[in-house]
Amino acid sequence: NGLTFCTGSLGANPANDLPALARRFAPRTHFAHLRNVRKDPDGSFEEAAHLEGDTDMAAVIEAARLAGALRMVAGLPHGFATALGEAPPLSMGQRQRIALARAVYGAPRLVLLDEPAAFLDTEGEAAVAAMIAALSARGTAVIFTSHREGLLRAATRVLTPVSYTHLTLPTIYSV
Repeated sequence: NGLTFCTGSLGANPANDLPALARRFAPRTHFAHLRNVRKDPDGSFEEAAHLEGDTDMAAVIEAARLAGALRMVAGLPHGFATALGEAPPLSMGQRQRIALARAVYGAPRLVLLDEPAAFLDTEGEAAVAAMIAALSARGTAVIFTSHREGLLRAATRVLTPVSYTHLTLPTIYSV
């Protein structure tokens, strides 16, 4: 059993935090329908063109672009309206890029990433490094773990554990 995540109807209620709902129900969401609505002061609403409603669809697209997922999502059979369970199935790398887009949606001030290049090829790793650089350039603090040397080069500071058996202060390298 899965859910259909419809930004139009969910976005009609100003109390709904769409990004938080998307993260909470992502494992059970089989279809995402990106629609926009225009809300009236009396609480009624109507569907609107994607860029003319109250949901910041440009922010959704920007998050996908920043995560290096825009071209990939646009190439899916139904673009942003493609159900995750539809053929062809998404690879782990494609799922990783979508997860990264969810993490950076809405211009957060702090982004925490655990192995953000997991499941990604060299091109994907380069996209993550570019995303980290872009986020940092606009003032977003990015903290991430990685075993990949290419990503570590994107960091301004690298913390290396001194010991895994005792609690000791890490060595801090400024890059």
